[in-house]
Amino acid sequence: MYALSALTKTFDLWNLAAFLWLIGCWFWVSWRTEHPPKGKPSVSVLMKTLRREWMRQFVERDPRIFDGNILSNLRESTAFSPRRR
Repeated sequence: MYALSALTKTFDLWNLAAFLWLIGCWFWVSWRTEHPPKGKPSVSVLMKTLRREWMRQFVERDPRIFDGNILSNLRESTAFSPRRR
């Protein structure tokens, strides 16, 4: 209850509306990035298909040091987050 009263003292109606607008835009942009319009894929979608193709080719050929470095980088990167569907 204390947190709510402190929040209402800090934020007035306009600040709360701006905060909700920011959160809504953030969710819209993230959804739009993952679900682009047909015929205009986003960079995220293009990279996902390129990664899958690279992984298919990686399985069929001899591993190289360069491939190991890429796998290490992808494992530590925040951009590489495979989703299970």
